[in-house]
Amino acid sequence: MLERLTINNVVLVEKQEVDLKNGFIALTGETGAGKSVFIDSIALTLGQRANAEYIRNGEDSATIQADFYFKDDHKSVSQLKDFGIDVDGNEFSIRRKITADGRSTIFVNGSKVTQTQIKSIATHLVDMHSQYDNQVLLDAKNHVDLLDNFAGIDKSKLIAAYKDYKTKKTELDSFKDKANDQERELALQKSYLDELETLDVKANELDDLMAERKMLMSSEKVI
Repeated sequence: MLERLTINNVVLVEKQEVDLKNGFIALTGETGAGKSVFIDSIALTLGQRANAEYIRNGEDSATIQADFYFKDDHKSVSQLKDFGIDVDGNEFSIRRKITADGRSTIFVNGSKVTQTQIKSIATHLVDMHSQYDNQVLLDAKNHVDLLDNFAGIDKSKLIAAYKDYKTKKTELDSFKDKANDQERELALQKSYLDELETLDVKANELDDLMAERKMLMSSEKVI
């Protein structure tokens, strides 16, 4: 779970640390009070596209840190270890720094990670839903993805398995084509053999025929 969020120089917020350890938390306030800054800060630590507009006026950079803790083994922890990042127990922090030139860097427990890596981890950390997210359920284009997510299907593994299937199928089709070619060649050779058997060729028949031809040619000369 997300235990703590620390925000520095993000939009209107100079510095704010929010403790999220205990129970259900609701953020309330008038328009412009900074509720969206809180949500955007979480999203930025999880790989949302960043730019210099997030930096508070008059500052050179903005920094957000999200601290996570899980009581039991968690998929995100095993992923981090796969990325070569040291994780002490089931606790880790994600820190993102955005600079005035629009660039940003993301660190997990002090180790730099790519945006792709943090996004793959983020899918197991936080579920974020906006005001009209319920309408996604009505779009038929999303139904397969929703069903896959509910079933716990790893799409990357499914795609890899499908590619492997296509490769193996291509190889099988190639073997079948070669087998068909061999069967056609065998049938052709068998037809030649049947034709030879029909001729009822005798042993030394070729020599006899050559001798007969030679004799006939000699007869023509005599005549």
